[in-house]
Amino acid sequence: MRKITDILSKEVVSVSEGEISGIVTNGYVDEKLTRIRGYKVSREEYDEPRALPFRRILGEGDALTVRDSSALEEFTGKECPLGRKVFDSMGNYLGLLRDLLFEEESGRISALLTETGEHSPTSVLRFGKNALLLRAPAHEKKVFRCRRGTPHKKAAVAPKDEGASSLAADALTFPAESTAEERAEEALTFIERKPREGSPKQDYTFLLGRKILRTVGPETDPIAYAEDIVTPEVLLKARERGKLVELTVNSKKA
Repeated sequence: MRKITDILSKEVVSVSEGEISGIVTNGYVDEKLTRIRGYKVSREEYDEPRALPFRRILGEGDALTVRDSSALEEFTGKECPLGRKVFDSMGNYLGLLRDLLFEEESGRISALLTETGEHSPTSVLRFGKNALLLRAPAHEKKVFRCRRGTPHKKAAVAPKDEGASSLAADALTFPAESTAEERAEEALTFIERKPREGSPKQDYTFLLGRKILRTVGPETDPIAYAEDIVTPEVLLKARERGKLVELTVNSKKA
């Protein structure tokens, strides 16, 4: 069995060209999260991330080797939801998705690893940009379907008396202060939805919690120092300054 995090940050080397063709930044999977199809490869020079299917890999050691750069195909897969919040259908929070266990030859996923333990991929209902939903035992026989169509219009609300309206306005004028967790979630949302201008949208949330090996960024104004832990705020700074690849190669799993 392999862990997907064991592959992340490895370089992809072209044997015939003698060049580093990119860095593995994630895996890509099927719609049901039952099988890993290959790896997502990023490089600052690329306009878009590339896909490296298992069948195109020649060898795997400290780096992945391929025959030439044509082994990297157009990326059309669905990314592993690493770093996503995991909930069950009863609304219980199961932690962040930290890793996937999979079979090397077939790519079949055998377990999802979160902070609360292992979970079977057969329990996966849906996963999207910021969450992974698992079926709770209480909903074993319940069918969940995604409804598509035109959203319902909001029903008209009857006007309230002037005093009640004034109280409601005051409540909106003075919202409660955001918690640290909410601010971190805002940073993650910004990272996922607001890539720097001219760059492809890429997911680097797998870096969360990793330890930084060397100071990232200029010494006069560093993004993070050696021995720091990657937080959403560090990811946000790296995104804004175009240093995500540097952060990737200069960090390791804590």
